[in-house]
Amino acid sequence: MNKVELFHAVAQIFQLAGPLVSGGILGLLHKKYALPKMTEFLQERAWLLYSPLNVAMNIVFILVTLGVAVASHESNVAATLAWAAAHPSAMPVALSPELLRIAFYASTFLCGHALGAFPTEPPEPMERTAASPLGARAKGSS
Repeated sequence: MNKVELFHAVAQIFQLAGPLVSGGILGLLHKKYALPKMTEFLQERAWLLYSPLNVAMNIVFILVTLGVAVASHESNVAATLAWAAAHPSAMPVALSPELLRIAFYASTFLCGHALGAFPTEPPEPMERTAASPLGARAKGSS
């Protein structure tokens, strides 16, 4: 492996790791500083932040952003552009390599942020004050 190939290999690692790590760091900061304020603000509805549905939706979000990152990575640009040319009605805008590069960086960053801010157990035990938000409103209105 000569110096040019080594440089390209290292550049590809940083191309993936840069947005992923910066998103992860920002997600951890979000979890450390913003999540306690959100929990305090939501009060009795704070359990929704840690509900199984929220965890499942975060997993779906991570999988979707990973799918976009894979489809828009520079090794798959030709296949993605060929698919977009074969299905012109599926895309609201015309895809270009530059747009796919932007989509790759954005989706990798958002995936890192979602992984860093992934909801775990709440810092202190929370009680479910209502079986559902609709049930809480119905009880309060009577």
